Amino acid sequence: MAEKILVTKQDGYQFNVQHGDLDVHEFERLASAGNKALGQRDDRLAERLLTEGLWPRAERHDLHGSASGTEAGAGRTCHR
Repeated sequence: MAEKILVTKQDGYQFNVQHGDLDVHEFERLASAGNKALGQRDDRLAERLLTEGLWPRAERHDLHGSASGTEAGAGRTCHR
């Protein structure tokens, strides 16, 4: 799979990704939706969307301490 994403070319490399393949695309989508919810005064929805954008599900699991490592989220808190 990796050989399809990063391809060596004569003059360098070609990085082949689709929209949505990178975390940044999902972050931008969630941040935009969260800000829209804030503008509509839907605080609960905004909190859910912005939290998901900042800390994807797997990382949020580590925030609460998992066997895979509690240090990943140490000291992080979401304040409103």
